[in-house]
This record gives sequence, structure tokens and C-alpha cells, in this order.
Amino acid sequence: MGNMASAVEDTVVIEEGCQIRKLSDREWETAKNITLHLQQASSTLLDQPVGLLRYLSDFKGWTLKKATQQPGCSFSVSNVGVFEDSEPKHPAGVKIKDMIFSQSADGTGAPFNLNLASAKSDGTLNMVMTWWPGMLGVENEGRFMDEVSDRVVEELKTMQGNKACRSN
Repeated sequence: MGNMASAVEDTVVIEEGCQIRKLSDREWETAKNITLHLQQASSTLLDQPVGLLRYLSDFKGWTLKKATQQPGCSFSVSNVGVFEDSEPKHPAGVKIKDMIFSQSADGTGAPFNLNLASAKSDGTLNMVMTWWPGMLGVENEGRFMDEVSDRVVEELKTMQGNKACRSN
């Protein structure tokens, strides 16, 4: 089971120039509140953006308009969760040992997306970052995204007590 809302928005305040460290009680409380928000949003079909798309009379026009507006958020996270790696029940079945997930960049949404997936076999969390070229507002988008990725890996290492994390 998981939190399967099509979209949820939350604001997280991050101190400028913040050093990498263990999460504070305030940050853990924020994480808890976001989890509760996801649970609430995934328990109803009301106001789910994907479901509301069918009511658009001019999908192409809406998409083009959204693609030229400033994004309303900094980034998005899409997490397909943790896949069990139990032995197949059928002789022709497969065993998932590792999982990677990616979606295309969203010209109507956030400047960049973090796409997350994992398999229980070794506990590795795989992260793929996608972005819409030109939306990041920096000269070298590849280098910028490498720096964001490195920072996320550093933060995860700190959160888990410096267990093995790798950045590729």
C-alpha cells in the first residue's frame, strides 16, 4: 500500500546556507505532516488533478498556456515505492532485484522531477532526475542537476547514519 494521490502540494521552509546535518525535530514534524497530507489526499477522489483533466474543453490550449507560465513550485517528487523481491510464485515468474523509474519532464509543472523507486533486496533507493530544458534558469543545467543530486545523496547519508549511498 502507498499514498497514491495524483498531486499534493506542500511548502517546506529551508534555512538559507543550511549545513548538512541530522534532521531537527521541526524537520521531522514537517515530514510527518507531509505524510499525513499524502494519506488524506490519497483517501479521496476529490480534487485529484489527473481526474479533473477530463473536464478541460481545450486540452492543447491549456497545456500551451501552462508551459509558458512560471512554475508554481520548485520541484516534484514521484515515488513508485518499494518493490518486494520475494521468490516468484509461478515457474515462469520473475524476481525483481532492482528497480529504476523515470518519467518525462513536465513542461506544465515543476522545473525538475525526482523519480524514486526501490527494491527490498538490498534497500537501494534509485533516484532519476528529469527536467524540462530551459526551465531551470541556470546556464549549465546538467552541472546544476549534478549538484542537486550530490546534495540529496549527502542529505540521505546523514539521515541514515552514513550507511552506503552512491551517486551515479
